[in-house]
Amino acid sequence: MTKANSTYSSAVLLLNYQSPRIHKLAERNNIQLNKNSKIIAFTFHSFTEEKLAEIKLHINNPLSDENIKYLKTNIKIPGGINVMDIIEVINDRAAFKKLNKEDEVLAGIEMERSIINGIPGYVCLQKPPPTDKQIYAFLLDDSIANNQSFIKHNKDWDRKSQAFYIGQTAIGRENRYNQHKSGINANKFVRDYGVKPFDAANCTEQIFKYFKDINIQILIDELRHYQALYYERKLAEELRKSGNGAYSR
Repeated sequence: MTKANSTYSSAVLLLNYQSPRIHKLAERNNIQLNKNSKIIAFTFHSFTEEKLAEIKLHINNPLSDENIKYLKTNIKIPGGINVMDIIEVINDRAAFKKLNKEDEVLAGIEMERSIINGIPGYVCLQKPPPTDKQIYAFLLDDSIANNQSFIKHNKDWDRKSQAFYIGQTAIGRENRYNQHKSGINANKFVRDYGVKPFDAANCTEQIFKYFKDINIQILIDELRHYQALYYERKLAEELRKSGNGAYSR
């Protein structure tokens, strides 16, 4: 149960594709829309539990002039968007649970920039996501070069350079490594091919320093979930570009 003073933020607004206003805003932001586009906008305003309940009450009531005025005042929809362009409200779910991983990454990044983007989203008020995630890069044994499942994700890998499994965790890298090797929520590449011990497998800091030295930004600590999703995939991509084998979910 949430406490009365819990703070919520980041309203994610699903907007009406048919609205001429939305098309003008998309054009202004160089966003291409089509009939399959779903458009979201973001706000940064924080709400107490009491304020959130009050907002929900107005959202769930018919959109009278009074309610529309209230929502405009309290949600503060950005970018000239009218409250009538909101077409769905989900009251009790975390904001990004309805997005797939690719959309979650994009939604989180665009939320931080507070601009509109043509990706799926839903109206929701959520608790600010915690910054408890870490990226990890675990070295895999050379014999992974014989694993066709890994090779399928690394078609251009020469099989002579190193290979890594990239993931994220909120329990610490060593604890997550031990889980993998023990078969707990494990990925088969780390379970079967992760080098031992942990200190030999964990190459996160070295890889972070390498990319930092060549001016490629990869963040690895104190990340929100969607940030961790983004950077684990970016890290795997950069490792492949540099000639290594890499896999991330």
